[in-house]
Amino acid sequence: MYFEGNFKDPPFQGLASYRGSNRTRGYFQGCFIDKQMYVAQAEYRYRFHPRWAINGLGLFGEVADSPRDLFNFNQMKPSFGGGIRFKILKDQNIWIRADLGKGIDGSSGFYFGINEAF
Repeated sequence: MYFEGNFKDPPFQGLASYRGSNRTRGYFQGCFIDKQMYVAQAEYRYRFHPRWAINGLGLFGEVADSPRDLFNFNQMKPSFGGGIRFKILKDQNIWIRADLGKGIDGSSGFYFGINEAF
């Protein structure tokens, strides 16, 4: 679970951004921006080899101007996806990850990084 709340008049750079590789895979960065945001995400990782793993993920959330508008379930933004992980060194917990996420209205994203999203 993740929640971000801004009050009064924050600068544009300080607004909550429903985006990207760590919180909302399946939506490009800055796709939805407002003062309030929540995200609920679940991910399952399965290690099928000492250095290889796969994962599946699902999430939903919303952005809104005020907290009372945040839980309009008709406007939720769901996403799902999966990926693969490779452990670089046998004796250290450093992983390379590649994920693909798919959101609503054809929104999608490919994410590549070192270490885990969370």
